[in-house]
Amino acid sequence: MDKRLSHSEKTKKRQKRNLKDRHGWNTLDDYNHIYHNYLDNHPFLDHTKPLPEFTYYLSEENKDVYVVLDGYIYCNNDIVVEIKKTFETRIVASGILKIRCILYCYNAYIKANRCILRYDNIDKLSDYHKHTFNSDGQELSRVSITRQQFPLLHEFIDELQKLCIIKSETGI
Repeated sequence: MDKRLSHSEKTKKRQKRNLKDRHGWNTLDDYNHIYHNYLDNHPFLDHTKPLPEFTYYLSEENKDVYVVLDGYIYCNNDIVVEIKKTFETRIVASGILKIRCILYCYNAYIKANRCILRYDNIDKLSDYHKHTFNSDGQELSRVSITRQQFPLLHEFIDELQKLCIIKSETGI
């Protein structure tokens, strides 16, 4: 028996189990509201610098519209998070633009370009993974994860904050 299910069959099975796709379709307005709701007052962020904002791009080869969130989030302790997210788009029956992220990269480093933590699927869209680094910025591991295990941006920021607290308490 073929274990591969179409996207709609997977969605139906998920709905039967009452599971929602954490990275599923959402309106751009709702996504933007959630993004700012979590990050505008996050205690780990340096709020003197603006957050990256969404931009639109038109693909020249097939005229598709993509939404991109690309830039830097500045945190306390000279930590910078470089984010690159590309969203596919669709217009629903009511004329509302919906987006779904297909390409992710969250890369945290200390301003001296020493990596701390990274999640991405840049190399291959279906290859989600996490990179961990030692105190010198040398990669310790690259662990494959599922799309559902891939953190939302605010979860990444929370994990980074906890990691930095642990490192400062242990002197690493």
